[in-house]
Amino acid sequence: HKILKPIQGFRFMPHQPYHFWRTFEKYTKFGADWFWLTPHETRTPTAVWSGLYFQGYALGLRVTPNIGSYKPCLTVQVFAGQEFKPKTEDIHQLHNLLSYALGIGIDLSEFYGICDRYPFLKQTREDLKGMHELPFVDTFNAIVFAIALQRAGPGRTIQMLSNLARQFGQCIY
Repeated sequence: HKILKPIQGFRFMPHQPYHFWRTFEKYTKFGADWFWLTPHETRTPTAVWSGLYFQGYALGLRVTPNIGSYKPCLTVQVFAGQEFKPKTEDIHQLHNLLSYALGIGIDLSEFYGICDRYPFLKQTREDLKGMHELPFVDTFNAIVFAIALQRAGPGRTIQMLSNLARQFGQCIY
């Protein structure tokens, strides 16, 4: 196992409304969790721990919301092994990738406008207020998501996801 150490922190100001837990905690009806970047993420009451590969290096990520402030923000702490020596342009590229992956710039005002025009969508607006769809950062995650939507039973879905991760995924410790 590699020991990952903190190398960089980012602070993001998402387009409001942005509800951290509604955005990150999405569950399918079929027993498979709708994850952010990896099927083996860890969620605690205060953070989401995940990981990704960036330029061939395994990076750990801890995303925490600052929901008590006037303008809610997200803090992302990036962890890496000692061999990862990012240059300034790498840090900018990683910042842009994480901003995209977190849906920071997504404006939901058009969706809310539609909900306001149709009375039967008003409850949906309230139930899902601030929830953002998080885009896929790579093809592997899109494939895993497609498997999760196959309407297979929970046991079979978990088996397919585990087989895919074991055969083609890369572990980040």
